Amino acid sequence: MPDLNYTNPDVTTAMLNITDFWLNEVGIDGFRIDAVKHLIEEMAK
Repeated sequence: MPDLNYTNPDVTTAMLNITDFWLNEVGIDGFRIDAVKHLIEEMAK
């Protein structure tokens, strides 16, 4: 599976919308993000 390009504003917006949906529409308590360190590294570039 290809990596998402988090430097693309459309990708960031889509991910925020998906997160909002799961938290506010579905009502889940949280997310498990195993690769968050890679996201932070990519965004720092």
